[in-house]
Amino acid sequence: MLNEVTQKKVATTVSFQNVELIENKFTFFYLVDGEKISISLSHNKKTTLSREDQLSIGFNIGMCYLLELAEITLAKHIETFEIFNDSMLLYWSELYNDVVLEKLYQLKLGVEYRNAVTWSARTTTYGRISPLKIKRGKKSVVVCATGGKESLSLAKALKDYTGTGFYFLNLEANKHRTRAYEVLSEELDCFRSYSNRPRIFKHLQNEYGPLSCGVDMAHLVFNMCLFANQYRTVLIGNEYSSNF
Repeated sequence: MLNEVTQKKVATTVSFQNVELIENKFTFFYLVDGEKISISLSHNKKTTLSREDQLSIGFNIGMCYLLELAEITLAKHIETFEIFNDSMLLYWSELYNDVVLEKLYQLKLGVEYRNAVTWSARTTTYGRISPLKIKRGKKSVVVCATGGKESLSLAKALKDYTGTGFYFLNLEANKHRTRAYEVLSEELDCFRSYSNRPRIFKHLQNEYGPLSCGVDMAHLVFNMCLFANQYRTVLIGNEYSSNF
């Protein structure tokens, strides 16, 4: 049975303003009906990609946060940079349409709501995103671990398999994930992200409404692109892949 959810208010516009990269730390800047929002992201391991590639990947990570901000606020209009082609805009808009369905169902709203959402891309001095040209790494696989039983089972199965890494996203948001990281990192190659996302989202959810779905799978894919020149394969567990 779904938990009852309520939406206190909706936003008119959510806008992705900019992304900065300073010493392997991203800061993403947004406006939610004029309110300035900034989300930080870093990792305990440094990427060795070029700054240009990091910024290209960072833009896509920032788009993940934009979709989640739009879901929390049920924004009527979503704005981003004018730095991609129509097919990329179509990808993000269709992803949002899929993601927001769960919340609309919980709120007993019809699908006509998402059809009324408008998108725009504005001109900036950021520059256009370039296609990534990254040579695949030599390490075999990185496992995106959730902290559940499947993470521990995979760790046991792959313990002696050379070149295996374990990645933990939003570690601070889940106590079970935190505990799994503490245990596994004693013996295995584990890395994690650091972000103020839980605090920022808690404030917005109190003001607007819940984040019912989110885009964790997209977060995982684009975060792991930062280490694509180190690993050949990314393994995403069943619990993550059931979501967008």
